[in-house]
Amino acid sequence: MAPTKTIKSEDVSMVSAIETLASIADLELASTLQDPLMTVQIPREAPVMVRTVRWLHQKNAERMLAIMRDKLHVVLNYFRHFYASEKERFARKETVEGVRTIMMIVDEASENLDRYSKLFLGVQAASIKESKEFLDLCTFYETKISPIAVHRKVATSISALPISDILAKAGVRVPRWSRQVEYAPLSVELEDIQRDIDYELLLIRKSDGSRFFTPKFIRSMRLACDIEQAVDWQGRGQIETEIDALKRMQVATEVNYLLGNCYPAVDAFFHAAHRAVDHPMVLDLYAPCIALMVAAVQAIHRTEAPRAKGIGDYFDDFRTLFSLFVNSPELKRLMTYPPTNERSWEYALLKLTESLSSKIVDGAPMSLELVSAFKGLINQGMSQAVIDIGPPDGTISHMLNLNYAALRQLIGTRGNVTLVRMLQQLERRRSVFFEPLVDEALPIHVFTLSWHEKLIPVVRLPSPTRQERIDAAVPSEVFQIALRRHGRESGRFLVINLQDRTGWKEGARCQAIEELQRKDVMNKTISVFTMCCDGDFYQQDEAYESISSAQRFKETLLDHLTAPNRGVLFPRTPDVKADIGIKELIDVLHKALYSGRNVLTKEQRCEFIDLVYVFLMLRVIEETHPEIIFISSKDGLDTALPACATLFAFLKLFNRRSSSEEEIDWLSGMLLGLPLVERDRLIFADRVSRMTSFIRFLERETQEEGGLIDTETVDAIMKYLPQEIALSAMLPASGHQPTYFDRRYPI
Repeated sequence: MAPTKTIKSEDVSMVSAIETLASIADLELASTLQDPLMTVQIPREAPVMVRTVRWLHQKNAERMLAIMRDKLHVVLNYFRHFYASEKERFARKETVEGVRTIMMIVDEASENLDRYSKLFLGVQAASIKESKEFLDLCTFYETKISPIAVHRKVATSISALPISDILAKAGVRVPRWSRQVEYAPLSVELEDIQRDIDYELLLIRKSDGSRFFTPKFIRSMRLACDIEQAVDWQGRGQIETEIDALKRMQVATEVNYLLGNCYPAVDAFFHAAHRAVDHPMVLDLYAPCIALMVAAVQAIHRTEAPRAKGIGDYFDDFRTLFSLFVNSPELKRLMTYPPTNERSWEYALLKLTESLSSKIVDGAPMSLELVSAFKGLINQGMSQAVIDIGPPDGTISHMLNLNYAALRQLIGTRGNVTLVRMLQQLERRRSVFFEPLVDEALPIHVFTLSWHEKLIPVVRLPSPTRQERIDAAVPSEVFQIALRRHGRESGRFLVINLQDRTGWKEGARCQAIEELQRKDVMNKTISVFTMCCDGDFYQQDEAYESISSAQRFKETLLDHLTAPNRGVLFPRTPDVKADIGIKELIDVLHKALYSGRNVLTKEQRCEFIDLVYVFLMLRVIEETHPEIIFISSKDGLDTALPACATLFAFLKLFNRRSSSEEEIDWLSGMLLGLPLVERDRLIFADRVSRMTSFIRFLERETQEEGGLIDTETVDAIMKYLPQEIALSAMLPASGHQPTYFDRRYPI
């Protein structure tokens, strides 16, 4: 067995260090943990056992000792910076307990590593506890941390620190086998959690009821993030302040939108609630209403008191409390037998619930202040971005690339900040469910489709599902309440669901959404079009990467779009015939764009897929005539926002309409700003790259002769895509939407 290779530039973050140490501390021979620095290619969906620890072989044991020393040095380095910059934090019992736990992990990891090193290298192997890195860490711990024990508030905690025991164990002695620790195998890399890809697996259980990550592992990550976040040695403080201001701008818009549009129902509820002030249902709805109103006050009069709750905290309280209320059995019973007495408190409660749910689902606007302030943030890093990738050239694709590069240059990837926020939310949760709608984020009205002399809202929608286990999900109660209300008002929803219906991570959510259009009470209210924008076929990876034959690719694409149980599901209504004519469309595009050549590169195949997907979305919109268009993915960000952007770019370029500076600012604010204010990170780089490559392809094809707008090609495309929808336009949604007060008291 050859030694395992490592990456050239190793991760020196505290999170990576604690991840490695915690993995070694929990190690047994039957364990399925892996060191994050080993880079042998492993299939993403491979069984856990495939990704077992490889350094237990004799040829890799010496390398693992070196990795361990590096991680000990990282911990010591962060401890030094933390001690120097935040000495006062050691007066907090929580911080002392965190440092104590990290040192216990260091001790357990060192003991385990010594045991396995002797097993594979023999008794002559050097002990990690005799290394300079281990002794330096223990010495710093003893000389800098222990003296704080004189503080009367933490003396008890400090005296319990195991430094003496750890140092005593540094001598050579017979290894002591530790007690077997129950540990659920990790089937997902921590890197995917840090990147915010599979964060829902912190909440969702496996199909057998066990957790993907143990509480011990999560706590170790939380402690590592706490230490790393406290050390501002990269000057992140100012940027954090600016990002917090962006969040407040968007939250203020959402709060004012909800309260402004629901005010009559709120007023009626408060007038009726005094007749049942002690009833649990009244109190359960009263609490989120108060949180929403306090948030509205905070939007006007922001508190300056340190550690005081702000507008974001109160709005989080509203979302949490309202989510608990709509999922309560008492409300479900009330909705099953709705009251008919319009003067009763039950009627007022039900109407307020419907009003809040409908306005949440309809989507609050994106704040104009957010767009303006976000442009200023991007401009701070623009000079370096221009040096790196060149000045603006008037194209949408290059401007988006410039904005993304400027933002990344300024704030980095923010992986640890994202992880801190996720773990903090996990600690505060009253119930552990994964419900992206309301719990994670609210829908945002991002564009308006101008079509048939109508203005149709285009709303990015977090997955409207509620999920406790990976293999089972149900539709969100908030979404169903909004559907029933719109059904009574003759409205119709179109949900363009971009999740992977064939994958184990998103299959249950797709099934729950698709089942909505099969219910008798909702089949006239909602249409669902599922189209997978992820996976091996969409990325043209794995088995599809070698398909260079154009004919074989077209056959595979047609099968993917039309075969049962594949990645695409068209709306199940008699009027929708969007799957008819796909083969002819594929042949026309192949001839027009690539002159019918026999070989297509991977880049060309990806462009082909994206273009067909745009045509499918527009055709389904044409067939369903919706009142509202929802573009939905797991959290409504990394997949849904690029889909909105590609629709905007296609209709602009196909119809040769120029884009104004305000439209580009809005597009950048939507695409890059929303992930930052909602998930504390940038949109995924691979999504930006795929989107801008496609837009650049559209720009090239619409400017050159013989491209998409060639007369013969346009005529062929119009046979599949009706002219009305092809000539439509995506307009930036207004940053201010009229509320009840605007309509009643015009300014």
